Amino acid sequence: GGEAGDEVVMLPESGEFEGVTEQNSMHLDMFLYDEDDVDELVKQGELSMHYCVDCGSRSVKELMLHSHSLPADAMRFLFTTAITKDEATDKIFYDIGSRTGVLLYYAALYHGGEFKEVNGIEMSADFCEVQRKTVERFKSDLKAPITIIQGDVFEDGLSKLRTSDITVFNNVFEFFLPRPAQIRAWTLVRENIKPGSVIITVPSLETTLSELGLECSWVTPIPLDYPTNADNQEVVESIHKYIINERN
Repeated sequence: GGEAGDEVVMLPESGEFEGVTEQNSMHLDMFLYDEDDVDELVKQGELSMHYCVDCGSRSVKELMLHSHSLPADAMRFLFTTAITKDEATDKIFYDIGSRTGVLLYYAALYHGGEFKEVNGIEMSADFCEVQRKTVERFKSDLKAPITIIQGDVFEDGLSKLRTSDITVFNNVFEFFLPRPAQIRAWTLVRENIKPGSVIITVPSLETTLSELGLECSWVTPIPLDYPTNADNQEVVESIHKYIINERN
């Protein structure tokens, strides 16, 4: 699965998601289930990758999968290439919509000795409980303390956003807010995020904002050296890095 029991997911209705519905798609966590895991679940009959176009017939189509987490190779790229040890030194890391907490664990494992703080905010109480239990279980392996905030980033986590040095937005609003609320969310991000700080987005900020009719002159893209043979090449190349420009 890829959803929490107390989570409300809204499928985007435009761009690459046009025509996507709950009937022809499925949420699956790419970190927990890689391609081999999915293939094995299909073989065991525990997961179907197709849906019936006209119920009861053999007319079927392949399901579209949605993941709100990054697979392991994308995580490694994020914390070795997109965020280096030098960049992490004495910096504050913040994951917006931390879900099961995977980004927080990787941040603490890869750069725990460098990051000054590792913070995450998540609205789902179920996911926050998963994060707290995981941190408690593996705290001896984590090289940095992890702070988990349950709530809305603009109501409960705005102070962290204003002080964060490296902030990650992984499909954070697209699947969880209606279009007007997404526009408001990105406007608030632009107004509150610290100039000179770095943001990592999936997908690109240009893609996300153009779908909403917003411009992104407030950031400067930072080119990344993508690998050429990653297991999840398309996902790795969906990771983008920007620096926040000084406000006029």
